Amino acid sequence: NLAKKPPECLAYVIIHELVHLLEKNHTPKFHALVAGFYPEWQQAEAWLRGECR
Repeated sequence: NLAKKPPECLAYVIIHELVHLLEKNHTPKFHALVAGFYPEWQQAEAWLRGECR
């Protein structure tokens, strides 16, 4: 299913998982790190959740 999403989603998933190497849980620090590497993370997450078409 990820292959059917925009390429930005793949970048977000990779960054999301790599940040887990630094911060185990979805804490505010985790989200700050993700945002530092991928400022548009919320749009990519919306695509993945099917909130955008």
